[in-house]
Parts: sequence; structure tokens; C-alpha cells
Amino acid sequence: MLSKQYKRDYFAEAHQLLKQQGFSNYIERLLPAGKYQGNEYVVKNPTRSDGKAGSFSINVITGKWSDFATDDVGSDLISLTAYIKGISNIEACFYIGVPRPENTNSKRDIVELPKPLTPANANIIDDEIFNTIQDIKQEDSQPTGIERLGQLEPSLVTGNSDAELPSQKPVPEFTVDLIGRRTKDRFKDGRITFYRYYSSKNVPVGCVVRCDMDIEGDKVKSFAQFSYDRIKEKWQSSWSGEGKPLYNLPEIVARHDAPVMIVEGEKTAEAAKLLFPEFVITTSYNDTTGAKYARTLNDILQRVEAKSVRSLDVKKLGRYTIVEGKPQSREQPVPDKYDLADIANDGWTADLINEWMEHKDFAPFFEIIRDAQAVRDLPKEGEECFHIKGINYKLNKKHNVLWWEMTKTDGRSGETTKTWLTLSGYIKPTYCMEDSNGDHGVLVEIITRRNKRVECFFSRDETASEKDTTKLLLLKGLPISHLKPDNCYALNFYLNNFEPERRAIGVDMVGWQGDNEA
Repeated sequence: MLSKQYKRDYFAEAHQLLKQQGFSNYIERLLPAGKYQGNEYVVKNPTRSDGKAGSFSINVITGKWSDFATDDVGSDLISLTAYIKGISNIEACFYIGVPRPENTNSKRDIVELPKPLTPANANIIDDEIFNTIQDIKQEDSQPTGIERLGQLEPSLVTGNSDAELPSQKPVPEFTVDLIGRRTKDRFKDGRITFYRYYSSKNVPVGCVVRCDMDIEGDKVKSFAQFSYDRIKEKWQSSWSGEGKPLYNLPEIVARHDAPVMIVEGEKTAEAAKLLFPEFVITTSYNDTTGAKYARTLNDILQRVEAKSVRSLDVKKLGRYTIVEGKPQSREQPVPDKYDLADIANDGWTADLINEWMEHKDFAPFFEIIRDAQAVRDLPKEGEECFHIKGINYKLNKKHNVLWWEMTKTDGRSGETTKTWLTLSGYIKPTYCMEDSNGDHGVLVEIITRRNKRVECFFSRDETASEKDTTKLLLLKGLPISHLKPDNCYALNFYLNNFEPERRAIGVDMVGWQGDNEA
């Protein structure tokens, strides 16, 4: 078998140019708008639809790069350039700045030599290999240089003109043998379960290990997380939540037309697969639990404009256990933290659920979440948009709703995300007021929970704090979606910084006499 070897070492020349430019400078020009995490440059992958930076990173010291979401990986900035630009590795050298040969006849510029019998036919050449190749280079008329080059150790990698990314070792499945000694000691008296994560191409990327133990009658669970480092080619005992792909991702890709059921936790997901085979099952990484988790998930689904969002109250099934193939009322209350895994233990199966889900005791089985209304960036009919000292608001009188745009910056990556969230019902300051003593206030139009239009006067001292403002508005009848700190801040900020076009000066000292209803 023969491989192509260029007489000029374009790869060495490209590498020298990259060293002169500085790896960081070149990477920032090739892939702008990234962020540094230590020695790693993290940026969205422009070769695919990448919604958030995190999976694609380049080491600014070595030039090694990888994208665990797609399994693409490379060992130097030449292969990275070829990958990003969709060109061959030799063309990547020219892109970096290596002068093209005057005679572009490839047959005169290429000499065939035996291909080393090694799986490491990568495109990278490190400094030591560069020096070795430079030492043995000879003039074109001297064949001995080629002979010596062909005798390099198999681990010394030759330049490859075919632009194929290096062949990668298969990623081994995570097994108990890869658990560290300390974790093994911690798990030694428990039952261990592996929940494996895969990329969209069904390649292992991580594993969550769960250990269930019985300690003096109490059931205790603990976890350990592992991820595969594609550059170091080994499993490591760390994994951030933001770096996780969706659980059961290969099936989501394969069954893209199937409805998706999102549950809390991998154990519940495995139980749901057996109970609801018509669904694709996945989990959502979240630090919250219970009802708060459900609200957070519902907010996310609204923002991605899910066509239909429905919920399942597992206690509908939990009120019954299966006796002789039929549901029988549970004598005791449904246990706390009851989930789909407990339903399976109570005897429920996919066939029984399909048989009984239309029964009056269970209907409606899946409840439609009626407030799942997608919020878009552009104003629709009946909406007003306000930009108030750095915060965006949208007010819709037709639907009696006020939205605000929440901005968050990731502390590690520095990436900023903006999300429209429902803030409250309709509220709009109409007059900026000042009485004869010079005290200030604001006249506000509100549409209450009973759909009545009310004008209320608030003095500035009444809206001095977020807590006071929220309490006052609730007493006036304004519906507020969630009493979260961020929402209370946004509502107080809106009320105190809105600048009405109309002003009223010199009203009596008593102030606004009550609330006017229309």
C-alpha cells in the first residue's frame, strides 16, 4: 500500500507559520466569538446547527480539538482548518499561509513511499517530528532522503494529502473496572446501576453510576459521574451538567416523528420506556425537583414553541395497585416522591395503561397545559415594546400580559442567553405625578384578575423595594405569574423606571383619591 508524501513539507511550513502567529490568535480569527476556559477555547461549531457553545473546544497549547456531540476530533490546527473550511489538509496549509508551488502538477510534487503499518496515520506533526524530518530532508535529486523518511518510526506521522480525519480508536463502554478506588469503597455495600449517555452517532460520551444502599433501614442513594475525554482517550471521573447530551439521544434521532416524554432522572426514564413504548423517553438536567422542576420545564418548552405540551400526574396511577390484573384502590395514601418507577413496581404495564387510560377514573390521562403559549421576539398585533434602561419588555393588551426579556451570562463560558418570560398581567404607568409638596408618584393602569380596568396611584416610597411593590400589586388585583426573585425585580424595575409621556403637576396633598374603575 502506498501513501502520498510531498517533497516540500507543507505541514511543517504551516506549523511554523502557526507558531509565529500564535495558536490563540489564529484560532480566534478562524472561529471568532469563542470563550476561554483555562487552556480550552470553547465556541459554537459552525459546521452544524450548534445552539450553544460547550461541546466543541480547542486546546490553545497543543491545537488538539474535539466535538463530543458529533464525535469529530483532530490533533492539530491544520486538521481543524480543514474541518471548518471543508477542504483538504494540504489546502488547509495554503489557507494558513504556506506559498503554493509554482508548478501545481501534483505528480511531480508527490513521491510514493510505503505506508507505515500503523493505525496512527494522523495529520499532526509535533515539534520533535518536525525537527527529525528537517534533519533528513535532501535535495530533490537525492533519493536517499526519501528512503530515510520512509524508515521513520511508525509513530512519526507523515503529511497526508487526502484530508481524511485521523481514524479514531473505538470508545470503550464504561464498566465497573473503570471506577476509581475511592468510589468503589463508597459503593461497596450497594447495588450499582449504570446509565449511559451517547452522542447522536451512538458513541459513548458519559455515564452516570447510581448506587442504592440500605443503611440501618433507610434507603440511601448516591451517584458518580464519568465522561470520556476524546483527546486523552480515556474515561475521567468528572462531568458537568451543561456538557451532557440528552439521555437516550440516539433513539430521539432515530424516532424523530415520535412524541417525546421528559421525565426526572435516568431511573424514571428506564421505567417509562417499558410503560410508554410509543414515546421516546429522555430526561432534563435540572437542579430542582417536583412542582418547581415541572414549572421550569414548562417554561423551556414554551420558549422552544412546542406544538403541544401535556402533563401526567403519576398519582392518578399511584392511587391504584394491580391485583389479579385489575386496578384496585390503594388502602394507604400515595407515598411521597412517587414516580413512574414505583408505578411499575405496583404492577402497572404498558398494556394495562392503554386499557385503562380512557376510564373515567383516569380521564383525562394526559392533561393539556393550557398556558403553554410560545413567546416570540417580534411583537405581534396589539403588543407594545419598551426598552427601559437595558431591559426589554413587551405589553399585550389583547391578552392582558406583560413579558420581560431575562438576560443571563454563563460564569464559565461567558456566553449570554436571552429569554422572554411571562411577568404579569396588564400593567402600564400612564402619568408621572407630583403633588404640591414636591412628592412624586405614578398613576398606573391595571387589568385585574376579574378583567376590570383599574387606575391606581402609587407613591414612590410605596414602590421602594421589590417586596413592597409585589405585595401592593397583588392587593390591587394584578395577576403575577411567578413570585420568583428575578420576576419581582423585573416588575419593580419596570414600575420605577417607566417614563410615561403624560405628567400631572400640582395635585392636592392628599394625593390620588382611591382607585378608579372603568
